[in-house]
Amino acid sequence: MKRRKALSIIFGILFSILLLTSVALAGPPAGMKMYAMSSGTLDLDKSWLTAGRDMGKWITIPVPMFLIDHPKGVLLYDTGMNPQVAVGALKYWGPVAKVFIPHMKPEQAIDKQIKALGYKLSDVKYVALSHMHLDHAGGMTCLPDATFIVRKAELQTAWWPESFQRGAYILKDFQDTRGYKYMELGNEDYDVFGDGSVVLIDSKGHTQGHQSVVVTLPKSGKFVLTGDSCYMKENIDERVVPGIVWDPVWAIKTIDKMRELRKRGAHVIVGHDPDAWEEVKHAPAYYD
Repeated sequence: MKRRKALSIIFGILFSILLLTSVALAGPPAGMKMYAMSSGTLDLDKSWLTAGRDMGKWITIPVPMFLIDHPKGVLLYDTGMNPQVAVGALKYWGPVAKVFIPHMKPEQAIDKQIKALGYKLSDVKYVALSHMHLDHAGGMTCLPDATFIVRKAELQTAWWPESFQRGAYILKDFQDTRGYKYMELGNEDYDVFGDGSVVLIDSKGHTQGHQSVVVTLPKSGKFVLTGDSCYMKENIDERVVPGIVWDPVWAIKTIDKMRELRKRGAHVIVGHDPDAWEEVKHAPAYYD
């Protein structure tokens, strides 16, 4: 009996190794594409992005969203600003719209951009949210049939944020989404399609449940979409703490993780750097 149990464990380990090896050898599937879109722009004081630097200097930043077309389904990384922001930002966001001043056209809403690329909203199988701030989770209600992959800590924070975090969460963005399908992650990495091509990684610091995504494409190679764990290139180049953080210690740990991924050859796309964004292919162009 003991021998049979031992053999069962050994065979189980060997099977896991073979499975992981086959995934690694298979590589990303042919036909994968990644589109980079923006939900408009925000005007803000740069020191919100680089703590202690350039206070009083106003800049205009992009609001990135990404659509990843995989043979097993379409995944969105972030949903941008709510469509109502294009109609009346101050009415929808309240006073925070005077601190982070949005510029958004109706056609820049996530549902409009998905359709402009030739997809149906029903094609979107997963929505992975980096976090649930007003410029990332605003389009959740445009995709009620998708499965939302979110860190549990982020869901808890969004619904009941610390007092110093409340301005960045707009309850109207997600108050009607409790009946949606959710996959709630902890601190683990999560391989969405099971082939290593789209892996969600823990990148807390900006918020309690922030996550980034590592995308490996068949021709263009490996990308890291940092979300707000790294706003600007100088955050990652010079280890500059972002201005808006839940925990600066975790923020630096996450920045170091991004630096290591870049060192290993990944192309890192940071969250809100206007100059870096100009170097990114914008939809309808894509990476494959």
